[in-house]
Amino acid sequence: MTAMDDMGMRKARTMATEFVTDGHPDKVCDQIADAICDAAIAQDPKSHVAMEVTGGHGSVVVIGEMTTDAHVDIGKTARATYKSIGHDHDIAVLANVVKQSGDIDHGVSAKEEQGAGDQGVMVGYAINDGPNCMPRSWTLARALCMKLKELRESGRLTYLRPDGKSLVVMDGDRVTHVTLAAHHAA
Repeated sequence: MTAMDDMGMRKARTMATEFVTDGHPDKVCDQIADAICDAAIAQDPKSHVAMEVTGGHGSVVVIGEMTTDAHVDIGKTARATYKSIGHDHDIAVLANVVKQSGDIDHGVSAKEEQGAGDQGVMVGYAINDGPNCMPRSWTLARALCMKLKELRESGRLTYLRPDGKSLVVMDGDRVTHVTLAAHHAA
């Protein structure tokens, strides 16, 4: 018999969860964008910052808009963030950051009817799978990546590099598949 929820729908039993380490390219780009935003806000709390970062193969491209009195050295911030993640080589940085459009700035700064500077859809939920209220597959995938990071940072596995990811697939309470990818020295 197939498990059903209270609306008569079939319950999905298989869940796949991927988790990435700090050195994964997507996460590197997010951390660089965050560092640029943090640097601007640290100097000017009223900064308006919209940054997009993409990268790979030894370079990153930073594109965005800023309205701020802060001076942020985009290249220096990107390189420092990249090194802080654990990479031991330099990157080329191409930046194209312009002042935010006056219309957008006014729309997000108006006191009475504040507009949205960007649009997004966020979905979140909690479940009773464990003490952290996250799916067990997420907890296991995260634990694998945290162990990779611990082994690299402690020096126990000196050949590990910052990039890695894990995938855990579960069917109900049973783990059916685990993939762990770890970037390493040759």
